[in-house]
Amino acid sequence: MSETTMPPFESDLGQTGRVEPPPPVRPPPPRRRRPLWKRLLIVGVVLLFIVAVIGGVSHVVQLKISRLADGGMDVKVLEPGHDDQVVAVYEVAGVIDGKQAGRIKLFCDLVSGDPNVKAVVLRVSSPGGGISACDRIHKMLLDLKGDGKKLVVSMGAVAASGGYYISAPAECVYAEPTTITGSIGVLGCWIVVKGTLEKYGAKAVVVRSTKTRAWKASLNPFEDPADYQIESIRKLLDVMQERFEDVVRDGRGDKLVTTTAEKTYTGADGKKFTVTETLPFNGSIYTADEAMDMGLIDEVGYLDEAIDSAADLAGLSDPKVVQYIRRKGFFEQMSEAKAGPIIDPNVIDEIQTPKLMMIWKVEQ
Repeated sequence: MSETTMPPFESDLGQTGRVEPPPPVRPPPPRRRRPLWKRLLIVGVVLLFIVAVIGGVSHVVQLKISRLADGGMDVKVLEPGHDDQVVAVYEVAGVIDGKQAGRIKLFCDLVSGDPNVKAVVLRVSSPGGGISACDRIHKMLLDLKGDGKKLVVSMGAVAASGGYYISAPAECVYAEPTTITGSIGVLGCWIVVKGTLEKYGAKAVVVRSTKTRAWKASLNPFEDPADYQIESIRKLLDVMQERFEDVVRDGRGDKLVTTTAEKTYTGADGKKFTVTETLPFNGSIYTADEAMDMGLIDEVGYLDEAIDSAADLAGLSDPKVVQYIRRKGFFEQMSEAKAGPIIDPNVIDEIQTPKLMMIWKVEQ
């Protein structure tokens, strides 16, 4: 049989009976591209949105982790002993501010509720700080003693002004042979930049309501204070000074030796002035030996001796000495490691806000 050839479909046949090729496929018209500035704008908005979301989430996580970190402390065993005969050591280092007071509160809350802690040694290495922060810490330490904990202070290189304020409640105060202490006094300080802005073509204008013209924002960096304003601040500082002296007298009791005399000094302007001053309440700093003579400290010695004294006061036969160290969270450690901003917002606050402080520092 011969093969039968199937005819093509009619749709494939032209008038000549030939098979027509399919029509060419035309490519789609090219998409009209947005202008470059629109594309950059869209990319920028998307990136900002992503950064905002990530930043918000990390901020929330950081807050949660920071709170968890602030809720605990690491405990390092310095000397083994009986678990129910604990001497707790905590260090107050640097300028005393609100954060420092918060950390000490955490420590006090932990040890006051621990029946195994019988004594506390506070290591003080501080030139002082804010009046309110120092006063809060002083109250915490008094409460700690009220809970039955023996309190001993070991002074580091400097334990002056507010550093001494928080040391005063201790039953026994040790200072190292090279310790600088004393500086029992208060001061107010702020920066005046009047005249500086004008050099750069800027000027600060301060307008007050009529009834507050004399006192509102009386201490600000853009104006020289008037004499009556300085006198008002001095009266406030005198009240704080009296409180400081009462704290020292209450803490040291009969051990304190005071001396009152009239003394004449020459001021920075070359003029002489005479004051009636009482040592050690004249704001001067003292060596450990001088502080010992005035009854500001009990012994010249080091941290180990202060720990032994705390154990003896608590009647411990085999004390276990532990040091409490505030635990830092991951984000806090990272923030300390990274570079800060060119202009620290805290610096602006320091310039604008007058400070009343119990602090000692060497003037350069």
